[in-house]
Amino acid sequence: MRVYSLNILNTIAKHNIEAIMDVTSKIKALSLGSHWEIKAQCLLFGCNMLRKLRSYSYLLKKSTDETTQGKGAMLNEIKVVQSEKLDRNYAKKLIEDNIEIIINCFNLNAPKCV
Repeated sequence: MRVYSLNILNTIAKHNIEAIMDVTSKIKALSLGSHWEIKAQCLLFGCNMLRKLRSYSYLLKKSTDETTQGKGAMLNEIKVVQSEKLDRNYAKKLIEDNIEIIINCFNLNAPKCV
């Protein structure tokens, strides 16, 4: 039943990701399980979320990284963030949680089926 529920969430994520952003912490807890089917669906969820949150990736950079990127690209990303009106701290937490989901599901100890 968990696999089918996660599959539904992944389908929703393809069309309206804003509707399911709040369940990321629950998916993160599910990603710690041992069943490969659940891990595979959690991995898809994390990938779908990170695809949407790609424009917020600059939030994870350190101050030394910002100088190498260039100010023009940084301004473009800030305009994207302001237009989407997602809180910066919330976006950073979502990115970090989804990266943890992927690490939990796709590592050396993960089942080969994943």
